[in-house]
Order: sequence, then structure tokens, then C-alpha cells
Amino acid sequence: MRTQGLTKAVMAAALLALACAGHAQIKLGVSGPTEGSNAPSMLEVLRGAQLYVDFANRTGGVGGVKVEIVARNDDFKVDRTVEVARKLIEEDKVTALFLVRGTPHSQAILPLLEQHQVPLIAPSTGATIFHEPVNRYVFNVRTPYRLEAEKLVKLLHTTGVTRIGVLHVGDGFGKDVLAGLQKGFAGAGLQPVLVREFDRDTATKDTMDFMAPVLQDLVKSDAQVFVVVGAGLAWR
Repeated sequence: MRTQGLTKAVMAAALLALACAGHAQIKLGVSGPTEGSNAPSMLEVLRGAQLYVDFANRTGGVGGVKVEIVARNDDFKVDRTVEVARKLIEEDKVTALFLVRGTPHSQAILPLLEQHQVPLIAPSTGATIFHEPVNRYVFNVRTPYRLEAEKLVKLLHTTGVTRIGVLHVGDGFGKDVLAGLQKGFAGAGLQPVLVREFDRDTATKDTMDFMAPVLQDLVKSDAQVFVVVGAGLAWR
């Protein structure tokens, strides 16, 4: 997410929370990998959001109301995300959830939003499920993955690339991006030379044997470019 997008996300979250709450303080709850191998990119976004919140608070807050970010670690595990989101809502009494990381993770907490009537602002995912159908508790600021993926194929095609392979994670994130890539292939009159799915939880730090047959297929496909769709592994 670019700085402008992050600023927009913080302000959207604060303003919406202010409109919905009427509290003396706006609390934005974040569930994400704040520890471990998946933490760096999450912490980067959090620090950017905190910088803007600090600025807003120094200059009078939002409508005179101070903003606080409450972040809890979920180890980038879907079941932990649900547990953490519940704690943020029920124990921390957050006004809104904010920047929750991951497609399956954000999808898993949708029932909590409905149950507690708590909005989710700027989820860190561009999956279509958060755009279609419209969910009154989800407020997106990120471009949909499918549109990005479609444009990627178009861009590669304009540079003369016609043989494209796809390696994608087999969760909601990977399948959503794959749908966008397929639309891009159709629009460019192309077919992918190879499409392979993988399970992000299969590999460990000590064994990458599961990748050997995949790599052999990649070489045999004679692709000019491979599009790899996936998130990092929480290696321990």
C-alpha cells in the first residue's frame, strides 16, 4: 500500500469510526503478524499508520477526538485471527477493525463484524469477496486483486511476452488472483503454458522437496515469465 493509500485508509477508518461511535476516543484494532517471519511487511504498514495517527492527534485529532491503534499478533494463522479479532472487539472495545492482514483471515472474521456491528476498514487484501457483494461492514481502499492480475497479463503481453506460467497458493487469495489472471489471458488471446497450485503450509524450513516436481514442470513449460502468487511462510 502506498503512503497516499495508507493515509486515506487511516482517515477513512477514523472518520467512519467517529461517525459510528460517538466515543471519547477512537480505537482502531489491528490483527496481523506482528512477530515472526511474516512481521516485517505488517510492521511497515503499522508504523506508517501510527505516524499519521500521531500527526492527527497532535493537530487536534479527528473532530477533536484522539485516535489510538491497538495491534495484536495473530501469527498469520486464520484461527488465531478470529480469536484476536474477538478479543479486540470484546475486550479492547475497539471502535473498528483496521488493516487486518490476509484474505482467508479477513474472510473468517466477517461473521464477527455482523454479530458485533463493527466495521472493518482497509483490510490488507484485494480479494473480490470483500467487494462483491457489497458488505455494509467492510470499507475497502485497496484495488481488487483481480483487476491488478488482469492488468499484469496485459502489461506483459504489450512487452512481447506470450508464454506465461502461473504458480499460485491454493487458498482464497491465490484463487482470486488466478481468476484475474485468467481474465487477462482471455483478453490477450493467450493461454498460460502452466498453472500449478501449492499449499503454503506444506513446506518447512528444513525441507523443500515438495517443490522439486513443480520446478521440473516449470522448466519443461518453456515459459518466458512465471507469475508466482503467494504469501510468506511462517517458518519457525
